[in-house]
Amino acid sequence: MHPYCITNVLFLIATLITLVLSASLPLDAAHSAVAFEKYQMQPATFKGEIGDHSYELNGTAETVWAQLKEIYPEIELKEHDSLGLETRAMEKRNKILPPLCIPVSGWPWVGATPSAIQDGISYLKNLNTRINIDAHACSRISCSYSSAIFLCNDNDVTISPASPYLATYAQDLNHLMDLCRSGKKAGGQLFDTDRYNIIMRQDDC
Repeated sequence: MHPYCITNVLFLIATLITLVLSASLPLDAAHSAVAFEKYQMQPATFKGEIGDHSYELNGTAETVWAQLKEIYPEIELKEHDSLGLETRAMEKRNKILPPLCIPVSGWPWVGATPSAIQDGISYLKNLNTRINIDAHACSRISCSYSSAIFLCNDNDVTISPASPYLATYAQDLNHLMDLCRSGKKAGGQLFDTDRYNIIMRQDDC
């Protein structure tokens, strides 16, 4: 079996075990659906380097790349294959499972198209940048074909998580399509112990 397939299978098995173990437990107070009305909506700020160029641009991963390509026509978006071991260890430790899957009680969220979300995941991974978000704010960090990825910050301070790490949250929700599926759509909300979360859902774009 291809190593990528083995990784997906192991992830699904681990998540299913987590779901079974946590099914009878109440959700932690921090692990609850985020109401956008509670937060300030703001453009995401992408800050990083590409080639020999430093940049700080607002928008989604897709629009930031379009801006960069217009400013520096010679650049190409290089594929970053995987996260480092240290980041993978943090990824495993910090994610709070299980995710909340759409439909989420109390919020009229609609699922996103998994293939469009996968495109956004690729942009977030390959830009390999930092995304700044203010305290108690939400930003749309990717959107195409009415399928969006949001980052929401529950902290009292600004945070700057790495875009490849954030991409793994949407990737996890995409891998869990059988659990987080509503018809042909999929979506939900996945939390981090550092008090921020990723939402994958339908939005206008």
